[in-house]
Amino acid sequence: MTQIVDQPDPIHASNTNRRPAWELTIEWAQQARNQALQMLEAIPEEIRSIERKNLIEDSFDPLIEDMKARDLIGRERYGTPLTADNGRDHLVDAAQEALDMLVYLVAELDQRGAWPPSNAQQKDDLQEILVAHVNSLLHLRRLITNR
Repeated sequence: MTQIVDQPDPIHASNTNRRPAWELTIEWAQQARNQALQMLEAIPEEIRSIERKNLIEDSFDPLIEDMKARDLIGRERYGTPLTADNGRDHLVDAAQEALDMLVYLVAELDQRGAWPPSNAQQKDDLQEILVAHVNSLLHLRRLITNR
């Protein structure tokens, strides 16, 4: 079995010709945001303003700001932006971060008195996120093992 071990410090971005991964990610999120705005144009105005607030102002915009903040934290912590070809195994990094997310979700459910999650058909949003995340983690682990 492939071990998931700690990674070396990243190679400085000046030593690679790759664009920072957060820039790529933020661009992708902004494109998705703009596509959502275009789709909203097709619905009646009275619904469009509500959906614009829910989807754009309350969802996409804060998410993009969170992405920018994480980029800055990473640049400060590691002295370089995250890029491909930086000497790290990005699937292993993703698995380690995903494992952290898993335990944070479990802690939150426990804090809410909702641990262990029920097997009932009706799950709350956090339980659904937990199940989807475990499935993603299992898939990611298979990718690491099978390469």
